[in-house]
Amino acid sequence: VVETPAPRRGPLARFRPMAPARALRGVFARLGANATAATNGLTRALGVSGWQQQDAQEYLRLLVGALLDAEAGPALKACYEGRLENYLEATDDEAERLGRRPSRTRPEPFYDVSLDVAGRADVGAALQAYLEPELMAGENRWKSDDGPCDALRGVRFDALPPVLVLHLKRFEYDYNYDEVRKLGDRVDVPFALGRAAFEPAPPAEETIADPDGEPAEAVAPAAAEDSVEVDADGEPAAEAVAPAKPAAPAEAVAPAAAP
Repeated sequence: VVETPAPRRGPLARFRPMAPARALRGVFARLGANATAATNGLTRALGVSGWQQQDAQEYLRLLVGALLDAEAGPALKACYEGRLENYLEATDDEAERLGRRPSRTRPEPFYDVSLDVAGRADVGAALQAYLEPELMAGENRWKSDDGPCDALRGVRFDALPPVLVLHLKRFEYDYNYDEVRKLGDRVDVPFALGRAAFEPAPPAEETIADPDGEPAEAVAPAAAEDSVEVDADGEPAAEAVAPAKPAAPAEAVAPAAAP
C-alpha cells in the first residue's frame, strides 16, 4: 500500500472520499514521519461515520474488504487468506447401515476466525468448540442422495494463512435481559498453538456407570468362543477346540459329629 503511487486528483477532490488504499497510505506516511496520524480520511474512505461505533474485528473486515479490490489485493491474500472446508457427512452408524458414507464439502476462504470464549479456559478450548460438529438427527436428518440419515455438520481447516487473525467474542446477547453484555471470563492466550489445536478432537470414549452412578471399570473385550489349535508348522488345525469349562466347585461336607 505504501509503495503504490498516489493517483492525481482534480480541484474538486476534497469533496470526494479518497480510495481506502490511498487513505491508508497517508496514515502510514505520517506514522513514518513521527507525526500524528489522523484516521478521518480512512474512516471516510471506508464509509464509516464518525458517530458509528466499530469494534476491531468489524473495522478490520471493512478495511480488508476494501483493500482486496486495490493493487495490494494479491499481497493481502498471500498474507491473511486461509481456507475452510464446510462438510456434511453421515455418522459412522449410518455409513455402516447404508454401505457407504454420503458426504458433501464446500471450500470457503477466510481472513479471520471468530471464537466463542464464554466458558472456555483458553484459546485452544475455544478452537475445539469452533471445530465441534453439529449432529443432525430426528426431524433435522440430512436428506442425502442415499436416503435420510443422521449426519455431522461442521467446518475444518484446510489451509492456514501465514498470519492468522483470531477474534475473541467478548460480547454475547443475554436473552433474559434482552441486551448485549460484555463477558468478564478469563481466557488464557498461549504464545504458541500446536497443530492439534486446529484439528477436531477425537470423540470421547463412552463410560458405563454402575447402578450407584459411579463410572465402572474398563471391561476387556470378550474372548472368542472357540480357540484354534496350531500345529508344529504354525498352521491352524482342522477342527476348532472349545475351551475347557472350569471344574464345578466341590460340595461342602459337614464335619462328622463327635461321638
